[in-house]
Amino acid sequence: MQPKSAILYANPTKTTFLLDIPASISLAANPNSTLLSSTPPSQPYALPEPKTAAARARVLSSYNEDEEILEYEEGVRRDLEEALREVERNWEGEWCVERIVSRAGKEDMTLEGEPETEFDFQTYAQNLATLSHFLPSTQETPPLALPLPPTPPLDLSDIYNLTLANPNPTPTTLTLHSPTKTPHNFTIPPFSTFTLAHVTPTSATPFPTTKFTLILLDPPWPNRSARRHGRYTTSPNTSSIKQLLYSLPSKLPLAQTGTVAVWTTNKPAHRALILDEQTGLFARWGVQPSEEWIWLKTTPTGQPIFPLSSLWRKPYETLLIGRRPPAAPQGPGPKRRILISVPDLHSRKPHLGEMLAEAGFVAECGSVLEVFGRCLTRGWWAWGDEVVRGNWVGCWVEDEGRGEKGSQFLL
Repeated sequence: MQPKSAILYANPTKTTFLLDIPASISLAANPNSTLLSSTPPSQPYALPEPKTAAARARVLSSYNEDEEILEYEEGVRRDLEEALREVERNWEGEWCVERIVSRAGKEDMTLEGEPETEFDFQTYAQNLATLSHFLPSTQETPPLALPLPPTPPLDLSDIYNLTLANPNPTPTTLTLHSPTKTPHNFTIPPFSTFTLAHVTPTSATPFPTTKFTLILLDPPWPNRSARRHGRYTTSPNTSSIKQLLYSLPSKLPLAQTGTVAVWTTNKPAHRALILDEQTGLFARWGVQPSEEWIWLKTTPTGQPIFPLSSLWRKPYETLLIGRRPPAAPQGPGPKRRILISVPDLHSRKPHLGEMLAEAGFVAECGSVLEVFGRCLTRGWWAWGDEVVRGNWVGCWVEDEGRGEKGSQFLL
């Protein structure tokens, strides 16, 4: 059974949070079920770090990073160390909720008649994308309402590039045939709206008349490991992701007092694509940097999964937030918040709905759009080629004896 909140700990100033990832997603997408997860890492991962100060200095000199970048990384490290100490002082117990682990032997957890493997959105949607100019466009077309269960099975080509919605206060089911004609069932949360299609620089906007109060992006940054393992589609290089991101502001209208939040990597070149004062994504959207959220990944006992000072891999990722109009000045640089959680399945990020509400970015009357997401949220809009992937019923175990429960921060 899921907790009432995914936030296990928050300090009085709401600058340090301990968040459970599976619970955050469950409360947002399917509060009557528990999300299948991976086993939490029992100890930090080993990395081949330089063993002497001289070897470390040689590696640092090869990076050719300027003093500003090194100073920024040092500031992040100090803030993370302080956040870890704060949680250690104020939180007892493990740093995550007990999980139901998804493994090869999970057949008894899967619904009868449901396939044992995920729907292959990558292959199927890529084939459809080559035919997208023959398929119907959502531009100037209102969302099509999904019926309540039972729903007829559909082929992905029936809904590709169309905007669909569940306008009802209860979940509905989307049933898709895969290329092998084996049906997959997806639980569509109440009041959610989505367009299942590739997001490309030439894509027409699926939401031409909606002005969003918050637009959340998790871009497909170039990633050799993800590309090698085929876990999800990524951009081949920085130039291609730049072209994709810079095409979005003209397609996705932002409310006059709107917010844009972007997950980014630790590469300075990727940060610059967002923050460059003249040509960056925030400048193109007309927002100014407001906050920076650092997502730190730890073991259940609070140890960072990599050393904070690691030269090879950082144990954290960053969410950059820009606001329109700019927030009142609050010192040098954007306000920094620390989000700590135990990592889950590869590339699965925490759902930020509850935190965004706590920080004042999501209001009940606002429209929220998630671009490149992989799991629909109650009350939100979504656009991407895998937007319902995490809503597949095979990812969940239904909780017994639970009534319908909404999440106020997502309405």
